[in-house]
Amino acid sequence: MLFLSDRRADTSLKGWGHVGCSTSKELSVESLSKCTDVSKRITHVQLIPYATGGYSDVFHASHAEWGKVAVKRPRFIQEDKARKENRLAKECSLMEDLRHDHILPCIGYCRYRGVLCLVTPWADNGTMGSYVRKDEGADRQRLLSEVASALAYLHTRETPIVHGDLHVSNVLISGDGSAMLSDFGLSRALRDEPERSITRTSLGRLVYTAPELHGGYRPSLASDVFAFGMLIVETYSGRRPLARAPTDVAALIVLHKRERPSRDEIIRADFPRHLWELAQECWAHDPALRPNMVDVLPRLTRIPE
Repeated sequence: MLFLSDRRADTSLKGWGHVGCSTSKELSVESLSKCTDVSKRITHVQLIPYATGGYSDVFHASHAEWGKVAVKRPRFIQEDKARKENRLAKECSLMEDLRHDHILPCIGYCRYRGVLCLVTPWADNGTMGSYVRKDEGADRQRLLSEVASALAYLHTRETPIVHGDLHVSNVLISGDGSAMLSDFGLSRALRDEPERSITRTSLGRLVYTAPELHGGYRPSLASDVFAFGMLIVETYSGRRPLARAPTDVAALIVLHKRERPSRDEIIRADFPRHLWELAQECWAHDPALRPNMVDVLPRLTRIPE
């Protein structure tokens, strides 16, 4: 399985301005040689972040061919910058090689405000969480099947790829309403070593974290499956799973007691029983008992009961 650590692993702006980029002397030539430098194609980078995620700030910008794009500027301490930028460059190369209809493509890289950034297409409909909350008629089962197909693609590559940070905000919705899996490159490249501590994990993402990861184990294919089970619940309920646990400590206690979301959390009449059964299998406490994503996918394409 592929983890980046296993592989060892600014110009003047006025309002909206042009982003300049030059290859950092701190980065090895090898790190960037397989990445696409799109610096000269990027213009009008927003001064204020459009959104802030767990690992990066997202700026709206324009690309000569792609139109609207997102410039994702990682956040890390200055002393760690060179090492993590090298890891991010390797992730950029990996992401550019991926070809799947439901994985947000990496267009390339640029440097913004002195930091190496990833550039991706802009998702007009935001995150899946906000999308399903706003659109009661959204085809939730289709969206989940699209995410499952992307995960199955990653998990079945010659060198399997673990997402490692799957949650509702890391699934974006394109202008045509398709789900796009995103941000796994950033999460792997910027993840702390040892793994990111629970104290730095937001409650919204904490409930997506498989119990074995709390004991220091590395993210795995099975931990992605656990997170997918939680994604099923939030996609249909419109709320964070385990909403009854209002704090980090309460959520940890609930998870370690092997409690999981209850069926009562989902009041939608269109929630198929077979998806509830699938979610329960996905979040099995023992990783060995969870299904793999190849087996999960066909169960999501069944006609709702």
